[in-house]
Amino acid sequence: MSENSVVTELSDEEILGLKWSDLTLYGFYWEKKPDKPVLIIRIEPPNSHLQELVCDWAANLQSVMKYKKNQGGPLLAWEVIFSKQADNRWKVVFECLSDGYIDFDCNSLGVRDV
Repeated sequence: MSENSVVTELSDEEILGLKWSDLTLYGFYWEKKPDKPVLIIRIEPPNSHLQELVCDWAANLQSVMKYKKNQGGPLLAWEVIFSKQADNRWKVVFECLSDGYIDFDCNSLGVRDV
């Protein structure tokens, strides 16, 4: 399991520099951490490899994922929006066009290889 993989924490500049579009979204899960809620989103950006976005102190999660008949597996996220909020937290939105979205906020973001 990837929980033991090294997480590279992203600086504010690195997060704002992420221009993720047309990435493959495999899903999300909560990682077991006794001291904080950690949301993990498994993705594969174009021309890259499978990785996970690690979101510390994630909250306010809203998710809608619509699968058509006989459709399974990953969705295509056409855009990922990262916005720094007034309270110094991050608002993150994965837009999947008519197939849904994932929307949440968190304290910090990191990535790790799967």
